Amino acid sequence: MFKVDQILVTAIVLAASAVVLNGCGQKGPLVLPSSRATTPAPKPAPPSVNSGTSPPVAMPSQ
Repeated sequence: MFKVDQILVTAIVLAASAVVLNGCGQKGPLVLPSSRATTPAPKPAPPSVNSGTSPPVAMPSQ
């Protein structure tokens, strides 16, 4: 009975190790990030035509 338990525990440990090693999703070699940001900062939105004025308000018809 001891032999069956040992085989079962070994199989579970091997399966769990395979899941952990494959679970990260990183494909290929490890790449360390560079010291500067790789994505550029977003550009500010261009100024609108009506900048500085309030938006038009719809007046109810009478």
